[in-house]
Amino acid sequence: MRDTEGERQSIIELLTRLDNHTVELEVQYMIDFTKILIEARWQEDAPEFTSFKKWCESLEKMHKGQSLQDALQSEDFLCAVLTKAGSSRTVYFNTKKRLLLLARGLGIGDLTIPDREKALSEHKAATYFKNIQEVLDKIDKVGFLHDGYDPQTDLAIVKAIAVLSWNGYKVSDMLTIKKNCPELSNRISTEFELSVIQTLAKLKEYRALNREQILTFNTDSELLFRPTGESEEFRASFGIHSHVYRFNSIRRNKIIKLNLDDIRKNGVFYRVAHDTSNDSIFKKMEKHSKLKDKTIEYYAEELETIGTQYFLD
Repeated sequence: MRDTEGERQSIIELLTRLDNHTVELEVQYMIDFTKILIEARWQEDAPEFTSFKKWCESLEKMHKGQSLQDALQSEDFLCAVLTKAGSSRTVYFNTKKRLLLLARGLGIGDLTIPDREKALSEHKAATYFKNIQEVLDKIDKVGFLHDGYDPQTDLAIVKAIAVLSWNGYKVSDMLTIKKNCPELSNRISTEFELSVIQTLAKLKEYRALNREQILTFNTDSELLFRPTGESEEFRASFGIHSHVYRFNSIRRNKIIKLNLDDIRKNGVFYRVAHDTSNDSIFKKMEKHSKLKDKTIEYYAEELETIGTQYFLD
């Protein structure tokens, strides 16, 4: 028989040596970390415990001034937390486990967790896009927050990144694409999407909205994502990720936060949904992506939960 009292005393002693950060969290959120350590059977220096504390802190931005105890009674809040890191079954069950541990630490005896289907349905609009036009429209809405916004040019780089991501390109692939690249038409099927890429290819300068300045492209470069001025490398001065970060950081942007992995996934879902063959979803994903088998399994499971009709309406 386990000596639970001795185990508890041992953990309490360990907690007295915990860093001040944990103590601050305990006071701020009134979380009994001793109870959580016992429940999860973690050591105080376990990576899982460190990760759990950071996760608790991340919830602060989500519960909008409520206490965590009150926020956890809100189904909408729980659905948002459950889908924040993704929508696979693995993410759902790992987050559910954390929520139950947090509830124990907050002294909530009976916490009702929404099932995965409920969580996904509540937050579908925030995670999924019916088509690439919806993504580009939202980008323009952010642009129109600025006076004098030109939808043809001002966010041409961000739009091109979105279109390429939708069609399965990774950042490393984007950095090597040339302005005149006939191979693009093999992976980008619509003239509309190709026109977004061609707009960027023809630009000589663009306006950086978040800095309100005009930047001139290096005319000697043959790359689509080319440097400005005399800089030789786009990677150093205007990396793909930095453009996405700057767009997401635009003041008053509450409309869309770009996540390239999510956009790529949406593109796969869209192509699979519009594939009229009799192949299974798994086979269709193999056809329309370069994903590994395990990832395809997760994606196929997720798409079956959402339903292909979502991308057809």
